[in-house]
Amino acid sequence: ERLLADDALTEAFNRVRLEALEALAVAPSEDILRLQAMVAAVDQVRAELRGMILRKSVTEEASPYA
Repeated sequence: ERLLADDALTEAFNRVRLEALEALAVAPSEDILRLQAMVAAVDQVRAELRGMILRKSVTEEASPYA
């Protein structure tokens, strides 16, 4: 949970994603897939972190000895 709440990590993800989105607006066709992939990668990492946190939370609730 602390990773998602980390200000530096959140800011880094936000900057990378925003820069890629802004670049997409004016990108030549040969750069579009790369920039879209960059946005998707940031979104996927965030989703995976949330999923890991959720799975850990469910596991800890299911077993008081975890």
